[in-house]
Amino acid sequence: MMELDKATTLAPAGDHSDSGVALEGFYSMDEFMAKVNAENAARNAATNTQPNPSNANRVTPQPGQGPVAVGARTSKYTVALHEKYQALGLQEPFFDYRGGSAYGWTGTLSFPGLDVDELQGIKVDKVYSGKQAVKEALSELALPILTRLVDEGVVKKMDAETRSRSSKYKVALHDKHQKLGLPQPFFDSKGSTMQGWISIVTFPGIEELKGVTLQTPASTRSKHEATEVVSKMAYELIETAEKEGKFASFAKVKGPAQQQAQEKKDPGPNYTGQLLVGATLFTCQITIDSNDSSPALVFGSLDSKFTSKKVARQEAARLAVEHFKALGTWPANTLPVGGIKKRKKASSSTAQDPFAPPSPSTSTAPPPQPSGSNSYAQQLQSLALALSLGTPEWRWTPNPLDRDFHTVACYFAGGGQHAGPIGEVRNVFGKKKAKEECARLTLEYLKEVRKERMRFAEEMLRGVGGGEQVVEAAVGREVEGEKEAVERRVGKGGVTEEDEMDVDGDDDVEFEDAVESLEVGK
Repeated sequence: MMELDKATTLAPAGDHSDSGVALEGFYSMDEFMAKVNAENAARNAATNTQPNPSNANRVTPQPGQGPVAVGARTSKYTVALHEKYQALGLQEPFFDYRGGSAYGWTGTLSFPGLDVDELQGIKVDKVYSGKQAVKEALSELALPILTRLVDEGVVKKMDAETRSRSSKYKVALHDKHQKLGLPQPFFDSKGSTMQGWISIVTFPGIEELKGVTLQTPASTRSKHEATEVVSKMAYELIETAEKEGKFASFAKVKGPAQQQAQEKKDPGPNYTGQLLVGATLFTCQITIDSNDSSPALVFGSLDSKFTSKKVARQEAARLAVEHFKALGTWPANTLPVGGIKKRKKASSSTAQDPFAPPSPSTSTAPPPQPSGSNSYAQQLQSLALALSLGTPEWRWTPNPLDRDFHTVACYFAGGGQHAGPIGEVRNVFGKKKAKEECARLTLEYLKEVRKERMRFAEEMLRGVGGGEQVVEAAVGREVEGEKEAVERRVGKGGVTEEDEMDVDGDDDVEFEDAVESLEVGK
């Protein structure tokens, strides 16, 4: 007899009626979710009813109440000390930190330039975790000391009059050199705030004092004090040499503080100028000699003061012209020549592309100053940005013999192959002239760099459709080996030296004086 198997039907979940015994710890999905949701709702309700202890002392900022501290670090005393010494006109205090991150930090505080022992070597005994905490602790100790010394009159406010008295020997030395027509002395300071400062002075350009070097006999607490000590020594030396007549040769040199008339072979206007010491005022007087034995004519006065040498000369010349016109000896059909001649301005039609390469017919002489407001330095700035070289940096090297002569070179911090030095010029008289000459040579160098990048881009994009439109954008990408290619054509820039110096000291290079021959007494 055959039997058929039947599939066993499972009871629904949670239905334990047929088993008769409930299984402990077993839930249906609906029962479990309902229980969990109820527990979460009860927990959230309890949390919302209790205040957050972190917000108990929090203050909500209101408009006009000022800033609210959000951290434990503070700079209260550091800021207060800074405002105090700034208001008094004192030098910035020197903080000396000692220690490290592993063992902690400590330090000392000193006020350079103040001969007060209480403000020197203020220190903290505690070790702090950072330099900022040490600075705040030192400021907290120094602020009441400085405030008390100010109230007692030991430390006084450094006003303009006090500053002038504290530098009286340096100012007196500067005025003495101007009065005698001597080149200014050269100061050099060495040392540190902790070890002290010494100052050294030399006298470049004065043959009578060649090889003479003065130095402070002992180190001082500040660079300013060392300079003042050595200035006093130099002033006494110059006074002694002046009494001995060692500077007689400088009296014949035409300078801004001289009143000697310039000798001329032929009769004509003779300008005598004077720069008033301690001020930027000028006077001028014209002396015109005659062809016969009659006395010379003098126009203008050394008592009339003007703000520039040009205006002073023009006023004296105007008086002379009016005098001869009143006598009827001034030519009626004279052409407007002579006097002050201004530099001719180039017409806008002849203006060229500042980045265009120079013409093959250009001579080796330096080109004239570019017309308009675009100087060589401005053109260099624009071209350097187009080549992605960054802003040009000028590095100066002082001349130890004469500070009026300058050596400068151009550098580019992000220049890559063209970091520098580029366009170096040496011993050029006048800082402005030196910078413009360096900028001109650097500009020629960068123009060749631009040409090299354009040539490389044209070769790479030759035969590519629409490549002509992206060639110009390639000037901002550096090409390997372009530096060597450019230096083979133009080098790194030239070096120029000037052998002639303007003893008159007139910096108005835009004007030229023209001599007019006048017949007097006929």
